[in-house]
Amino acid sequence: MGTQTVFTDGAAAAANADWGAAPVEHLIGHILKTHHAFLREQLPRIEGMFDRILGKRPDEICGFVPTLANTFFGLKAELESHLMKEEMILFPHIVRLARAREAGEETPRAGFGSVRGPIAVMEHEHESGNQALEQMRRLTDGYAMKNSSCPNRRELFQALSELDADLVEHIRLENEILHPRAIRLEAGA
Repeated sequence: MGTQTVFTDGAAAAANADWGAAPVEHLIGHILKTHHAFLREQLPRIEGMFDRILGKRPDEICGFVPTLANTFFGLKAELESHLMKEEMILFPHIVRLARAREAGEETPRAGFGSVRGPIAVMEHEHESGNQALEQMRRLTDGYAMKNSSCPNRRELFQALSELDADLVEHIRLENEILHPRAIRLEAGA
């Protein structure tokens, strides 16, 4: 087997997949192809929506929109850094752990020490992301579009609602399934 890490999710990509039982590489492939790809597409799209809305005359901008935009832009910056750390550091190491376990080899060590370190950082960032989502929900009354005649605002709220739902599932898969499995793999359990 070569040294290149290839993430695939094959048949395990079914919507009702049991990610707790699927091979770790399939779960990581699913996260990359579904959630990371979604974020890479939607974050710039939503940024463009904010740019259109914020480019209007100040008297045409709802009072909460600048705060909503600041919250989103903070979340966007954090997510872009977060995805890179997962893709370049954490996910490849978890795959190495799984492959070593399958081959009956010694647990590989990483320059960062235990996998618990980067997992703690990722979960701290997940909590920060959840706080940003909560603030956006509060500011938009749960992304409610009632009484809005502005198509840009309706489109923005719909996009934020979809981002919210995707990110909640993304975080759940990592915190509740992937991270505990990585810790068990490192421990040899």
